[in-house]
Amino acid sequence: MAGFRSLGDEEEVEFECKTSDKGVEATSVSGPENSDCKGSHRRPMSKKRFRKIRCYNCGEFANHIAAKCTMGPQPKRCHQCKSSEHLIADCPQREDKRKGASSPLRTNGDAPDQSAPQPALDNGSAEALDNNNTTVPVTKVP
Repeated sequence: MAGFRSLGDEEEVEFECKTSDKGVEATSVSGPENSDCKGSHRRPMSKKRFRKIRCYNCGEFANHIAAKCTMGPQPKRCHQCKSSEHLIADCPQREDKRKGASSPLRTNGDAPDQSAPQPALDNGSAEALDNNNTTVPVTKVP
């Protein structure tokens, strides 16, 4: 097997070495009588999480990106419902998911919730803004 990374358990090999600036290095590794090495079937325990990759050309979650897409260039369309009238950001079928994901600090989606007190920032002045954005004096406590 060309380009193997590790040997199988008790696998026999033949190799040639040379001395380099890094020390002694194997230059040619093969199985007995120049046969291919089998290599190990064990895979290292990876800590990487699998992440789905969306191809921006065909819209599928697959093992490729747009540059490697086999479908060739596609017209821009919604990856949710496949309509060419809009893109996924404006998809009406996706609207329900976005409404449920709004921040709890927002009541109407436009302005912050004015019923919750906002912390005053200490900018060195003895004034702050209240919930109605009105300037009020602040008493500093040591």
